[in-house]
Amino acid sequence: MRNVITGAVCAIAIAIGAWWWPSQGDYGRALWIWDPSKILAFQSERDELFVLCGELNLSTLWIQVSPDEDGHLEHASQWRLLNAQANDHGVAIHALHGQPEWAISRNHREPRDILEAIIRFNNASTEKEKFAGVHYDIEPYILPEWHRRDRRADLLQQYLALLDVLATRASQVGLRFGVDIPFWWDLPDPDDPDVAITDVSFRGTTKSTTQHLVEMLDNIGLMNYRDRAIVEDAEVPDGIIPHGERLLGYADAARSDGHPVEVIIGVETFFEEASFWLAPGLPIETFAKVTQADDPESWFPASIHHPDCRTKILDERELYSWWLTKDRVNHRHVGIQLNRGGCVDEVLAQAKQIIMDRYSAGANGLDQNVVTNELLRKVNGDDEENPHPNEHWRDARLLADGGLEIRRVMLESTTFADDSFEVLTQELDKAEDHFADYSSYVGIAFHYDEAIRELMEE
Repeated sequence: MRNVITGAVCAIAIAIGAWWWPSQGDYGRALWIWDPSKILAFQSERDELFVLCGELNLSTLWIQVSPDEDGHLEHASQWRLLNAQANDHGVAIHALHGQPEWAISRNHREPRDILEAIIRFNNASTEKEKFAGVHYDIEPYILPEWHRRDRRADLLQQYLALLDVLATRASQVGLRFGVDIPFWWDLPDPDDPDVAITDVSFRGTTKSTTQHLVEMLDNIGLMNYRDRAIVEDAEVPDGIIPHGERLLGYADAARSDGHPVEVIIGVETFFEEASFWLAPGLPIETFAKVTQADDPESWFPASIHHPDCRTKILDERELYSWWLTKDRVNHRHVGIQLNRGGCVDEVLAQAKQIIMDRYSAGANGLDQNVVTNELLRKVNGDDEENPHPNEHWRDARLLADGGLEIRRVMLESTTFADDSFEVLTQELDKAEDHFADYSSYVGIAFHYDEAIRELMEE
């Protein structure tokens, strides 16, 4: 990921009066691109992309790919052209894809097939036309079973087994392989503060999933979503630097043991909010009993397991600063996202009814009115014990069907979307000055292309 941006591209950026932001030291930068349709279709869009590479000092692009039903990469000729032109500009393209469901063993075939599609594509391409690597964004914590500690361990073992196979296969053919992970995977487990949230046994060793990954992968994109290098006066260490140091420390140690993993620190530049329908739920212990089935898919029917109708579980501990959660009677509320276009009304209605019948307080012999009122109070800031709730969740209201609609909002502290581009450059320069002490650090990554463009234009 070292900076190999050509002088020609940088000259173009300067000539048109655009931003040009040289990185600290010898670092390049990366960018997530989720919709490549325009850059595949139009030369003018590719030209603008390469100017952006010069402006931001980008040396790596993680770009979404889409294999067809026959296992071949869609738009292969356009990809060859894009890869060749990127190579001419000193930019490496890594094929990007991922779904949370891939973490489960029965779904491992799809990510393996996509890797094989990239390998076939590269075998049929010239050196300049090849992908430099494959980058997966799987995020298993989105799945319902993450909220059961015993299920989480099993899920993470399946996840690690998949990545082990993929990394080995990619290495055999000279492809760089990496994944995205969140910074909080190494924070203390709320149920047992003596261990990390993702501690798991793999290959006979128990440690955090992050520590396993640094010994397995070529690179890791850390989703380190904070908008300040260091958050001043924080109750606990917070900011890009403290949340990046843990992974960088692991990675440097792995390098010393012969595992030369590279770490890219990802920052957020867009803003998002969503609405959820939730059934007033169950105490954590009761939730665990209700979901005792061996197969987590039996917790929820197949109709709910659809990418556009994804189940959401709100753990009440998300509503509080972590030090306020101990000794509380916390609940888990099962629901579903409302504003996803592909979740048609009849599927949504069926999902709501099933969730209410199985996972609501009333369906399990509890006073639903009490649970409902407590959740309304906690979300809307009327809880005397926690007068400053986590504003990630807000504006709860009771609906006629007995469920609650709640907005989930991206916090200002997690994104640069509400900051100026000047603030972003200042904070990231501070972080890079600090990260220069780590041999595994190779640069910053921006999520994502459209959002960073908007920020630069303001």
